[in-house]
Amino acid sequence: MRKTRKDGIITILGDFNAKVGEGEHGSAVSRYGLGERNERGDRLVEFAKQHEIIICNTIFKNHKRRLYTWKSPRDMVRNQIDYIMVNKRYRNSILKCHTYPSADCNSDHVTLAAKCRIRLQKCSKNNEKKKSRINISPLKDREVAQKFAKEVEKEVGNINTDEEEIENVWRKWKEGVINAAKTTIPEKKTARRKQWMTEDIMELINERRELKNKNENDYRRVNKIISQKCREEKNRWFEEKCRQVEKLEEEGKIREMHSEIKQMMKT
Repeated sequence: MRKTRKDGIITILGDFNAKVGEGEHGSAVSRYGLGERNERGDRLVEFAKQHEIIICNTIFKNHKRRLYTWKSPRDMVRNQIDYIMVNKRYRNSILKCHTYPSADCNSDHVTLAAKCRIRLQKCSKNNEKKKSRINISPLKDREVAQKFAKEVEKEVGNINTDEEEIENVWRKWKEGVINAAKTTIPEKKTARRKQWMTEDIMELINERRELKNKNENDYRRVNKIISQKCREEKNRWFEEKCRQVEKLEEEGKIREMHSEIKQMMKT
C-alpha cells in the first residue's frame, strides 16, 4: 500500500483468514457482515481504517448463504474470511458483492465476486493548449461590428477561391477572421471581485489589512463591519437583479431573462 498511488482505484481481494463479524465499525465495515469478529478481524479492520478502504462484503444486505466464504469439512462451520476491498473514494462503483455457493471451484472456499462500474475521465495533458474563443458580445455595438466587418474584408479580400484548394481557402479565412477579431474586438475583462462589492467595502478591507497583527480589537471591529456591509450589499444586489428578471418576464424577453438568471446562479 505504501508503494501504491492513492489517486487511482485500489482493489484488494483474497483469503485473509480473518472474521470482521456483524455490525458497523466506522466507514470500513458496514452492518451486513457474518459471525463474530476475531483478533485477525480487528487487525484487518484497523488496516482498512488506516488506508481508508471499504470491505465490500459487508455493504450489501444478502442472505447468509451468500455471505460465508469458507466451510469446514462435513459443513459443520461456515465463516466469512475472504474479502473484496476498494478504497473509500470508489465505494459507489461497487454495485453488488456476494458469494456463489453453487459454483464448483474444487476448494473448501466459496467463489466470491463483485460487480463494479467505473467511469473514467479523459486525462488532459498539461502541455495541451486550451482553445481560446472569440468574445462576440462587443459585436452587438454597431460601430464595433462595422470595424470588424471592414477588417475581415481586408484580411480575406485577396483570397482566390477559384485557383486554390478548399483546405487552403478555409485556413486563410480562419486566420483572417481571428486576426480581425484580435485587432477590432476588445478583450473580455474578467472581474476580480464580486459584482455587489462597493468601494466603501474595499476601503474597509484595506483598513483591516493594515490592522492585521497590530491591533486585534480594531481588527475584529472592522471585520464585523465588513461582514455586515457585505451581507447588505449582496442582498441589495440580488433584489435588484430579481426586479430586472421580473421586468424582463413581463416584457416577454425570455432569452434575456434566462441570461440574467444564469449570471445570478454563477454569483
